[in-house]
Amino acid sequence: MMTSLPRGDTLGLVHWWRDVWDGWAAVWGYERWEWGTAADWVGALGTIAAFFLGFHLLRRESNEKRQQHADALLSDAKFVHDNTSGKWQLRLEAENTGDFPVSDLVVCQKGRGGPDELKYLGWSKDGRWKLKPGERSAIVIDFDDRPEKLRPYLEFKDIRGREWRRALVSDGYISQRRFYRTYWGTWLGKPNKARIRRKAGKIAFQPPLSQAEDVKPDSGDA
Repeated sequence: MMTSLPRGDTLGLVHWWRDVWDGWAAVWGYERWEWGTAADWVGALGTIAAFFLGFHLLRRESNEKRQQHADALLSDAKFVHDNTSGKWQLRLEAENTGDFPVSDLVVCQKGRGGPDELKYLGWSKDGRWKLKPGERSAIVIDFDDRPEKLRPYLEFKDIRGREWRRALVSDGYISQRRFYRTYWGTWLGKPNKARIRRKAGKIAFQPPLSQAEDVKPDSGDA
């Protein structure tokens, strides 16, 4: 019969836990748990550590390979403040230096009820905005507030259809968890974007305020 948990008695607590584990061992048909020697523990911990380290290195290498397509899109963002009007202006240039096209390039900012799409980059074909290899695009966007508060970012897709979001203030990629937390206000799980937009009085799709300034005709290969 299992005794009650001892209070204030360290040695008694150790024996109590031993009896608990031995009781579980009996359930599985063993006489007692064999905890092994210190060398057994060191070897087991070393094996576990090696497994996690290998998994981490493999994942990092895979992420670096995927990011090569995104890094081929160069972007240069400059924020200019007008002391007279008190407004900020973003001057953004983007160039595709890779071997594959980049699509769905759009500048977004933090807004009520999810991010707002502001302007597309590149040229449009079949409703998709693209930059072919070697092409560049430049746009200008006016802001009514500080960039640090609006947190603008450049969103685009690589040749595999993977979405990337590059912060224009800090010049770094935004992870999916950070994107959901910062722009959708969701700390756990994937946000219900439709419900969040309805609550904010927005439609499901927020159209851009204006299009890219260097629009090309719908001709040529994608």
